Amino acid sequence: MKNVLLITDKLITGGAETYFCKLENQLNHPDITVYTAAAMGELYNKIQYKKRFTPLSRKNHLHNLYVLWKKVRTCKIDIIHANSLRMVMYAVCVNRLLRKKVKILYTKHNVTVLEQKAKGLFCKLVNSFVHQVITVSRFE
Repeated sequence: MKNVLLITDKLITGGAETYFCKLENQLNHPDITVYTAAAMGELYNKIQYKKRFTPLSRKNHLHNLYVLWKKVRTCKIDIIHANSLRMVMYAVCVNRLLRKKVKILYTKHNVTVLEQKAKGLFCKLVNSFVHQVITVSRFE
């Protein structure tokens, strides 16, 4: 049995967020349990498994790190699927606090500010801590 934590910034109308909701609704496998976390927004109504959803803060990053760390520990998460670079950074921080390391997957939806301003740092972050990158276009 694998436990996956799918995380995104906030549940507002947008491509990445719609993708997040579709994954949450349609990832049905007898050997996988999907948990989700995001800041609240209008797409919360699209979340099908609300009992496995954890709300995050829009601004309090330390609180979010604590909430995610606790979720990973209590639900015995094996994989964190980050739906943005900020969520990758959260996942990396949570992983650093854990004894048991979890795999990090990253769905890259766009070119980030970090990638534009400090490409070397972006590459080091992704290559050092992310196990798999999913892109939504050939450009990415």
